[in-house]
This record gives sequence, C-alpha cells and structure tokens, in this order.
Amino acid sequence: MLTVVSLATTIGVRPETLNNYYQYPFTFIVPAGVVAALIGVRVWNKRAQPLKAFISSCVYLFFMLAGACWGLYPTLLPATGNSGLDITLDRAISGPHTLAVGLAWWIFGMVLAVAYVVFVYSRFRGKADVKTGAH
Repeated sequence: MLTVVSLATTIGVRPETLNNYYQYPFTFIVPAGVVAALIGVRVWNKRAQPLKAFISSCVYLFFMLAGACWGLYPTLLPATGNSGLDITLDRAISGPHTLAVGLAWWIFGMVLAVAYVVFVYSRFRGKADVKTGAH
C-alpha cells in the first residue's frame, strides 16, 4: 500500500519522472518487477519460505531504486522550483585526475576491508561454545 501511495505522490509532485518511461517503453519492466517482487514476498511468506521471501524483498528494493534512478535520470538531485539548479550527471562529475585518485583509494580501501574480514574470521573460526565461553 505504501508503494502505491509513494508512487502516486511522486507522480503528483513531479510528473516529469515518467518522461524516461514514456520515451523508452521497454523500461516499464521496472515497475512490473516491483509488482512481481511484492507478489513474491506475499506468496513466499504465506508458504512459510522466509529465504525466498527475503530474496523477493531484496528484488523489490532493487527495482524500486532502479525505478527511482530511471525516473530522475539524468538528474541526480532535483532542485525545488528552478530546474536549472538541478544537480545532473554533467554538473556532478569530477575531473579525470580526481576520478583516478578516488579509484586508487577505493581499491586500497576495499583490499584493506577484505583483508580485515579474512583476518577476523580466521582468528575466530569455529563454533562458539556457550558453556565454556570458548570458540
């Protein structure tokens, strides 16, 4: 129900969010994915299959986010009132040097995060024993 209310409100406030959908009709697959995922959540919950219901809810969130992004594209952050002040892809992109430095730091950070997870999980592997407090 909240999905329908939020969609109706969004279209009422910003009807131009449907422009990309009308321009590229095949992208109506996104709202169809939202509906299918919601049906999946309901069906799998009734059948007491929580993993499938969880996966359906993840698919629902994916399609909702994809739908919002597609509805706004190429705008990243719409301005209130004057659309000339919107933050668009063209206005938000950094220079090539900044992107290269950011990518290098991101790769370093991801390697560090993965190394930390591997270290922590290797140090504390095995089942925890509640009685002795050991693992």
